[in-house]
Amino acid sequence: MSTKSALSHRNFRILWLGSVFGSIAHWVQQVSLGWVGYQLTGSVAMLGFILGARALPMLLLAPISGVAADRYDRKRLLGATQLANALAGFLLAGVIAADALHVWHLFLLTVINGISGVFERNLRQALVLDLVPREIAVNAVALNNMSSSGARVFAPAIAGGLLLVIGASGNFLLQSIAYLGVAISLLFVHPKRRDRPAVSASAWASLKEGITFSVRNPTIRILVASGFVPFLILIPAWGTLLPVYATDIFNSGPQSLGILYSAVGLGGFLGGVMGAYIGRVDRLGLVSLGAFAVFALSLLAIGLSPSIYIALPFVVLAGAGEILNIVANQTLMQMVAPEAMRGRITSLIAVFPAFISLGSIGIGTGAELLGTRGVTITIAVAGGLACAAFWILSPRLRGLRLSHYR
Repeated sequence: MSTKSALSHRNFRILWLGSVFGSIAHWVQQVSLGWVGYQLTGSVAMLGFILGARALPMLLLAPISGVAADRYDRKRLLGATQLANALAGFLLAGVIAADALHVWHLFLLTVINGISGVFERNLRQALVLDLVPREIAVNAVALNNMSSSGARVFAPAIAGGLLLVIGASGNFLLQSIAYLGVAISLLFVHPKRRDRPAVSASAWASLKEGITFSVRNPTIRILVASGFVPFLILIPAWGTLLPVYATDIFNSGPQSLGILYSAVGLGGFLGGVMGAYIGRVDRLGLVSLGAFAVFALSLLAIGLSPSIYIALPFVVLAGAGEILNIVANQTLMQMVAPEAMRGRITSLIAVFPAFISLGSIGIGTGAELLGTRGVTITIAVAGGLACAAFWILSPRLRGLRLSHYR
């Protein structure tokens, strides 16, 4: 199954390119938000709360986004999320340019992006399989994840440089223009016609049906359990701790923050490249657990690194483990999902980023108590123990094979 197979389909290619630009916008925003938030407040805990503000809409709206993805036009709803992101960015750019920025502005932006993000992730994941044949679905899902990890290679470094040249206001302006371009590109995507639930089925009935299936299906249950842990205790380290590593631990500036984020992105891109070919690997459960372990051990090495130069290779390795784990886990979830319920099952995937926000609050608070290195080592050890527990206690996860669901 080649990488070219999914990109050879015009509609998927347009969606994928839009995802690349949207991901660039997201990472420009993440760097700017982390830098501005820490410079404005001087508090790691407050930065954690700012980043964590998106958790509530994600947790509350993820199931609703799944129902919407199954009942309504996925392309139009996806376009609306991009327009919301663009408007929020334009407004924040204006506030910063007017020197009227307050902490509540950053909270507001985070909440808006949390609302649009939970719909965007679920709609995009569900829409992918409307654009390609099922036999290349694994490749399409992996490429969709690569769009985000690939953008992390260079977008943060660009954002760090732009913070020096045009400031945070210019960064937010650029990401808003990118989101607007993504919304326009969707006008040229034409998904295949699909059967929708009968009108007699209420939204509440559809929501209940999806939850019931997810709870009763043992494979979905273990994938959800193993999928959310990295989002809760490992991935939040990037947004919450990297600004502090750049500023206080390695005593550098926004350029180094951009380099650190780009190292995460380079690793993520490499993990995504490997993920693009996991359709050739049958035992995806083992791939998921192995990548989980690499992620945790690499974070431990980062926490122990005496300099940025020693830390960078481990940042790359951690980024690779993160994305490969996500691709394997989310590919299995989408392949297990029945066609008529794909939106509701993939809405569980949309819940995962909410745990990044909750984890950011805990990590920010923990950094105030244990120090930045101390909390990094703590979460790395916790992640490693969780991975070992899944390996020992879940033969179902170890034995998951892609061939069972083709």
